[in-house]
Amino acid sequence: MHYSQLSGLTDAVASPLVLHATSMLQTQLRVSNTVLRSSQAGGSAVYFGGGVDLLWSAVVLDGVLLEASGGPTVSAMRVASSSCLSLRSHSVFSVTNVSVVSSGGGIVLGERLAVSDSVLRFVGVEGSVASSLVRCGGGTVGGGGWLELQYVWAVGEASSVASLSGVTLSGGTVSIARCTAAGSTL
Repeated sequence: MHYSQLSGLTDAVASPLVLHATSMLQTQLRVSNTVLRSSQAGGSAVYFGGGVDLLWSAVVLDGVLLEASGGPTVSAMRVASSSCLSLRSHSVFSVTNVSVVSSGGGIVLGERLAVSDSVLRFVGVEGSVASSLVRCGGGTVGGGGWLELQYVWAVGEASSVASLSGVTLSGGTVSIARCTAAGSTL
């Protein structure tokens, strides 16, 4: 697979799946039964940047292997820290039956997550990473918003299931059930 630099996109390093400055309206993006792999330093198998907004839309990853092997700065899936992943009006972002192998971070949701009247779900996700399998550094789960982690297994000794820091619940729900961490922390 060959990569080319997109105009105005400087911080996505060799990512096979990129959503950049994307607004989805009544649209579905489905990725299933495939392998997404990045082997460069700072890379990620899936990259979101420049603001990604879902409105009555769905992004579904099912039966996918996410692999990032470029050292400690990589992530299996990454929302850029300056970017916002926004789910509104009955949108769904679903990660199911996914395996994660990363020498760095796992699924990094950034610092500006926004979920309202929508669902962000991780079900049947297994991975070995150097930190948290699912990490969010800030954002809001608003009215009607649902963040779900179910059957999430962190299998590395240094792995934890989730790190949710600075996430505000404003009428939304966070559900964590049937999750297991092989390391010392959930």
